[in-house]
Amino acid sequence: MNETAHFSLVADEIDTADEAAPPPLDRRGPLLAIFFLVGLIVFAAAFLTVHTHRELQRDSGAARTHLVLSHWLNEGYFHYFGLLVRSPADQPAAIYRSSSGGYMVSGFVLQKLYTALFGSYSWRLIAIHNQIVSLVLAALLGLLAYRLTRRIGLDARRAFAAGASVVIVVFTFPDNLAVYWEMSAQAYALLFGIIFLLVDERCVDGGRTLGHSIFQAAAVFLMAYMEGFAALAFIAAIAATLLVLEQRRGSWRRLVFLALMPCVAAVALHGLQLYGVAARFPNIEITGHTFLFRSGLDGESFYYLDHLDIAWRRDWIRDNFPANRDALFRWPSVFILGTLSTLVVLAAYIGRRIPRIAVEALTALVGTWVLYAAVFSQSVVIHSRLYDVLLFVPLVVALFALVPALVESLTRRTGAILLLVVLCACWYSLFQMRLYALRYPMPNTRVGAPPPTAAPR
Repeated sequence: MNETAHFSLVADEIDTADEAAPPPLDRRGPLLAIFFLVGLIVFAAAFLTVHTHRELQRDSGAARTHLVLSHWLNEGYFHYFGLLVRSPADQPAAIYRSSSGGYMVSGFVLQKLYTALFGSYSWRLIAIHNQIVSLVLAALLGLLAYRLTRRIGLDARRAFAAGASVVIVVFTFPDNLAVYWEMSAQAYALLFGIIFLLVDERCVDGGRTLGHSIFQAAAVFLMAYMEGFAALAFIAAIAATLLVLEQRRGSWRRLVFLALMPCVAAVALHGLQLYGVAARFPNIEITGHTFLFRSGLDGESFYYLDHLDIAWRRDWIRDNFPANRDALFRWPSVFILGTLSTLVVLAAYIGRRIPRIAVEALTALVGTWVLYAAVFSQSVVIHSRLYDVLLFVPLVVALFALVPALVESLTRRTGAILLLVVLCACWYSLFQMRLYALRYPMPNTRVGAPPPTAAPR
């Protein structure tokens, strides 16, 4: 087909000659609810298996969340200007400057309501809240996969199968299951990035309205407030797409107003938080690593040598877990096959077999991780459990949705490829749950002796 589709963020006019509007049955609200229901089934399975009989009080991540929320509950959210305080109540407060605290606000609101009703802190409530956030992320991604595969030519049933496969694989990714213990700013930020892309995909059909623009600007603002550097990498990836692919009049102006300015506003708000707490408590301790440390440009070689160690040096993160270390934090199958699938999608775009919006959504997500890891390589090496999701998500979309949709178009759309994808997704989701169970074995479970580690704690 002729390639006339374009990134709706940069479009003044919509040409629908090649990308026809979806049929009325493809309504996003009901579809999102159905994908949420699919994820809820997996959520229940995890809740009854790998998340049962859990002692949250003994986990360091859950304990950090408890400390932060206890400060906000007892002293007020605005006492420390919404910033994170992880020190115990009987010790001097120490502010964590590397985060705005935005990713914990929804949990705080929920906990405050619970405390007002029942008078006590609920550890399990926060854990369930965290998993619901992960569930929403997976459902939104399933909807995005559905919309993109429909544009490639899949019928509604098979596009739904591709989207559902994405939902269950993303939700059971061990790092996503692990937010049960502590919320991840990166996963929360990614959620709003996907919302931005969903609105953008919607604009290809019916044109851009003021409501669409406001919604996208709000999504970028919230993404940046959750994790500012991830949002900047996301915007930079979109800018690279605009620079390399065909541009339309007003593209850069829209990028500035709908993405860059909201991101700058969120970063400025975080700066005001830091300024306010420093002015109110001039002697308070400020913790958190500097830009040079997180980027590795300070020259320190204690943790890693170069960017290749992002893949090869997982001993630091594994050393935080007492057993089964050899099985943790590795997902070579999706990494290799997902990377190859991404290249296939790019080749299909060159051959005009895939609409441009699909490539732009994929490159925006992949580019977010690539740029983030390139700049903050040392941070990604040390905290790979937080950043792997930024790469895993787009690779899953390419592997379980976009490439199967392309292959279906070459096999007379028999549905056999999508059937195989669904079966592989079910198998792989249970495989991932097994890996997660190895990371957090239940109490009194027999485990092998921990192997010697290459680095001290």
